[in-house]
Amino acid sequence: MAIMSSPMSRANIPTLLERGIRKVYIDAYDLVDSQYEELYNITGSVKRQERDVITAGLGTFQLKTEGNAPFLDAGQEAWSKQFVHNTFALGTEITEEGMEDDLYDYYLSIGRELGKAAAYTRQVEAMDLFNNLSATVYTADGTNFPLLSTAHFRVDGGTWANRFTNPTDLTIESLEAGLTLWRTEQKDQRGRRLTIRPTVLLVGSSDQWIAWRITESVLRPGGNDNDPNVVKTKANLTVIVSDFMADDGRWFLLAPKEQTGLIYFDRAPTEMRRRDDSRTGNLLMIGRYRESHGASHVWGVFGSPP
Repeated sequence: MAIMSSPMSRANIPTLLERGIRKVYIDAYDLVDSQYEELYNITGSVKRQERDVITAGLGTFQLKTEGNAPFLDAGQEAWSKQFVHNTFALGTEITEEGMEDDLYDYYLSIGRELGKAAAYTRQVEAMDLFNNLSATVYTADGTNFPLLSTAHFRVDGGTWANRFTNPTDLTIESLEAGLTLWRTEQKDQRGRRLTIRPTVLLVGSSDQWIAWRITESVLRPGGNDNDPNVVKTKANLTVIVSDFMADDGRWFLLAPKEQTGLIYFDRAPTEMRRRDDSRTGNLLMIGRYRESHGASHVWGVFGSPP
């Protein structure tokens, strides 16, 4: 949203048209970025959309009696997930007089500011998967499923869970319960338990201190018996604090990203364009990129919603 007029003119920077300013701060500090790269599998794309297909394998062996044929099983498609790339863009226009009379190169910095804004927008958009937990992540057998559910789809008619029945604040007890539920509930489409294990504890800013105490304390935090903290020695979790995730008590356990279905398609990298308007002499700068992201499947993810 524009703060003042468009195009930008000398009216936007009246003080910077005079000499004698000691220092001009032009967004002097770096913005928070490069967080979603730790969570998503980043890949390119050369099409307008991408599609992943999730399939089911075979079940377990059945007891066979002498002289009879074995039970015959068959694999099948479970669901497909489509990623449609979106375009994001932002532009700014600067008058010719503004460029001429700017004594502190403020307007020359706007091109760099577009690049920073693009990087920041990617971070905000990428976290919507973890922020909007009511959104549909995949559709199977005509039913929509979110990222977290107590009854995820299985082709054999069973279900599996990647969340508690009731939201639970992050504590040493709830984390241990989550790790146990992960081990017992992470099952494939035929109900077979998976070997993937969590390596990341994803939290918001308010939970960062309890997360670090839980994962780094030698002794069990909050206890009086000097029990060893086996979460530290056995779980080997890395804490990631997200500045872009809703900071309302939600927390997540994630497998190594290579073992999850979290995917980020960088369809068109961020590009900056600039041109002069032959009629007005104004300088037009536009930044643009295309991407899509989400989850093909939800194995390797566990969470407690707010």
